[in-house]
Amino acid sequence: MPRNVLFVVSLTFFCIAGTFSQNQRDVLYLTDGTVVKGYIVETIPERSVTIQTSDSTVSTYDVSEISRMSKEVYLGKETAPQRPGAKAMQPREVQNADEVLFHPISVFAGVALPVGEFHSTDSESGGFALAGYTFGVDLAYDLEHEVFWLTTISISYNKLDELSYRKASGLPSSINLDFGSYSTISPVTGFGVLVPVSQQTSLFFAGQMGALFGTTPEATASAGSQSISITSGSGSAFAFSLSGGIRVNERVTLGLKYLSGQPRYSVSMEGKALSVEREFEQPTSILEIVGEIGL
Repeated sequence: MPRNVLFVVSLTFFCIAGTFSQNQRDVLYLTDGTVVKGYIVETIPERSVTIQTSDSTVSTYDVSEISRMSKEVYLGKETAPQRPGAKAMQPREVQNADEVLFHPISVFAGVALPVGEFHSTDSESGGFALAGYTFGVDLAYDLEHEVFWLTTISISYNKLDELSYRKASGLPSSINLDFGSYSTISPVTGFGVLVPVSQQTSLFFAGQMGALFGTTPEATASAGSQSISITSGSGSAFAFSLSGGIRVNERVTLGLKYLSGQPRYSVSMEGKALSVEREFEQPTSILEIVGEIGL
């Protein structure tokens, strides 16, 4: 992996760690449109929630007055109240409120389906990519109401379709081919919106922009004592992502993520008395079908 990819990924995770090491506070969204921020000190299931704000005001709200509840990360210096007998940061067991909290940190994994020219086997810029797998992390930060900021880091692997490549290139069966996989790393960030459907179910949609870092498959072609090797090339490009899905409870989400970019690669072909370098752009679009769980 090239140094710039390692640097960006390392920096991203460093920033993540810094961000989520900051304070968190509770946010109540009332049915009359009022937003109350502070620390929940007592919860009576199906009855009421008591919250203490930064000016030490303690207020109690009936669950019928609460539209939803969430947490937010902030950079202030206030600390959670530690009054005798207070139950600070208790699980929010509001039964009659439309609670749509988006977990600050979630991990996901699933299937990576190449689409468009990345999957094509009959175009000049076809990537011959097969279905693979993906995994990554989502970092969410509640803003106002159902709007949230979302940062995603995903890693995908897709094998190259050897049979289709052999057919398209006209290589005889006497030539042995051995291919590696495409790898794609993409850190993207943007905004999303959460749409409550019921107390336990909500839909979400997000649009993000960022970067795409990729590597091409290594390849070897051999026949008898002769062989030619193609090195793995690395490249990067601007990328955008669109995602959506359904959250079936407070932690589990089923979603679709579409990622697209067009990195430029440089590879070399080497063999006996042969050394050729080539640069090319490879459109890379991936549809990820993932399951996600909040931590």
